[in-house]
Amino acid sequence: MSRPSTTMTATVALVLVTLQIVSPALGQIIPEFLGFGYCPETPPQADLDLAKFSGTWFTVTRVPNVYDALASCIYTNYTLDADNNLAVQAFGKNAAGEETVVNSAIKSNKPNEPLTVVSTGVPEAPLKIVATDYSTYACLESCLQYVAFKAQFAWVLTKKPASSIEATNICTEIFKNKMGIAASTMKKVTQGRGCEYPSWARGGN
Repeated sequence: MSRPSTTMTATVALVLVTLQIVSPALGQIIPEFLGFGYCPETPPQADLDLAKFSGTWFTVTRVPNVYDALASCIYTNYTLDADNNLAVQAFGKNAAGEETVVNSAIKSNKPNEPLTVVSTGVPEAPLKIVATDYSTYACLESCLQYVAFKAQFAWVLTKKPASSIEATNICTEIFKNKMGIAASTMKKVTQGRGCEYPSWARGGN
């Protein structure tokens, strides 16, 4: 096997940041999130209210990722601080079935601009909450650009671990029509049977 190109290596290194945002998974040797092209300029949801977004969300669908630390039963708690930033704790099981916790933070920027994910030891990464009704679904996207390569991620979050067809369809349509993400690249995350959630997470608050 030949040595990876400098471009690919740099792109993958940048990608590591995003993995600690919401929910991670074990993927394939050629990651589905990597490809030629440029990141979309679609803006995040206008007038996003992080106080209303904060709380617990379950990851039900996403673009698979070879570098993710969490593989199943993923739920994330977002806690807003006084500076309008979010402390992020993602819980779930890794590929070996072991309970795992991933910590990071999300910084707010100017109104209607992408958020920024911050995690120790890796570069910062952009994050867009493209659409959310705050109580049922949230569609998240992150895209990292390096020359003509892009590493693009997407997540469908819901307030309950049971996958919502309506929520998934809303986000899938947005991803396809506005972000250039094909529905076929989105994969379900195992939730429900075999997963253990604390009482505060089951409430979906």
